[in-house]
Amino acid sequence: MRNLLFLSFFLLLSVSLYAQSPAERIRSAQQNGQSFQPVSLFQWSGPIDEAMQKSLSTGQLLQLNNTALQQIYNANRESLDLIIPTGPAQSMRLRLVQQELLTDDFQVSTSADNRKTPIIPGRYYVGIVAGDETSIAAISIFNNDIIGVIETAQHGTMELGKLENDPQNRFALFKTADLKSRPDFECGTDQIEQPRSIFNEQDSDTPKSNLKCVRIYFECEYDMFLANGSSVQNTFNYMTGVYNVVKTLYDNAQIRTTISEIFV
Repeated sequence: MRNLLFLSFFLLLSVSLYAQSPAERIRSAQQNGQSFQPVSLFQWSGPIDEAMQKSLSTGQLLQLNNTALQQIYNANRESLDLIIPTGPAQSMRLRLVQQELLTDDFQVSTSADNRKTPIIPGRYYVGIVAGDETSIAAISIFNNDIIGVIETAQHGTMELGKLENDPQNRFALFKTADLKSRPDFECGTDQIEQPRSIFNEQDSDTPKSNLKCVRIYFECEYDMFLANGSSVQNTFNYMTGVYNVVKTLYDNAQIRTTISEIFV
């Protein structure tokens, strides 16, 4: 289950740290007259099955409508209401606005080819559960996939991701607290180059509050490439989908970030 464990370390993020920023974005979009038309991409497919109970104590299975996914990807809407089934007759409405995740000169490169590798970008959305301004939702839509995280004070962190090697191409919606085991997470770097500014500064006298953006570089190791079907595109989808959640935390701290390069 590739995506079942992919965001569990986000338990470290508290709703109180970043709840206001998504709500403010939604209010601003509404004031600007943006339309939040409802979009349904999933049908409820039942509770998790017996095989999955080795990893999860409880959760919901969802069936993706691939045609509807392609349509909403191509529509590239600035804002939308995404309906997520949470049971046979229940659903959750996510009020979302699109945000930029990549720099204008963004590129993907690989160890096999130093040239820029073509990729299909995603549509990255952030917002709230409708009616709950203390909640947060970060949803990434690709032309063949969708991943995301939803967090509320009532339910905690919920994750949405595709099941690995599932013949029915189903997705799981579950609470992170219901995971029976946690993946190890390690962050580090080596071969540090001479420090340099990571801000897009106009000049050295520009106040930090007026700096444009922090440019982020990601390096994805071979095991991540293998875990994503030995596909550079899938690795890109996974990495940017994860960072769509993290970006919201930085935005709330008034640190604007974008990804400038991903090396696989």
